[in-house]
Amino acid sequence: MAKSFLTSLDVRAIAQPYMVAIRDQLQQSVNLFLAQGDYRICIERVAADKPLRHDIKIGTVYPIFKGAAGKIFGAYLGDFNDTDMSAGESAQIRHDGYVVTRGNRVPDAASIAVPIFSFGNKLEAVMTISGPIGDYTEERVKEYLSVVMALGQTISKQMGATL
Repeated sequence: MAKSFLTSLDVRAIAQPYMVAIRDQLQQSVNLFLAQGDYRICIERVAADKPLRHDIKIGTVYPIFKGAAGKIFGAYLGDFNDTDMSAGESAQIRHDGYVVTRGNRVPDAASIAVPIFSFGNKLEAVMTISGPIGDYTEERVKEYLSVVMALGQTISKQMGATL
């Protein structure tokens, strides 16, 4: 019965209200990605309500190991021959539990990515916040990290992870 319940959990439905809360609190766009073969797909997004924002559309497909979300996927799913990361960078990402990128995939945008785990502490998805690079000062990144990491862990626990 527990296995049936766990397989019915929908990361998108669980994460969406938290994504709205993050957007409202931080005024950054929030995205949720799933891995699909060699790609990652945006399955949910909540756009910041401000004129200058980094906006991704649901259904957008990217190479799996590119950008902040790609670094999380690479750290947990990658073979280092396939990623641009070293074993050391991958280990650091797993230790820290997040990635911050500035101008990595889009020159004037920055992102923070955190893993979302499910039952058995399996990587289920990656959640990111993103916005104009000027919004990602060291001081703001610390504020953003405390919010995004806490809610990423909350979503993971609701997905059955035992962090």
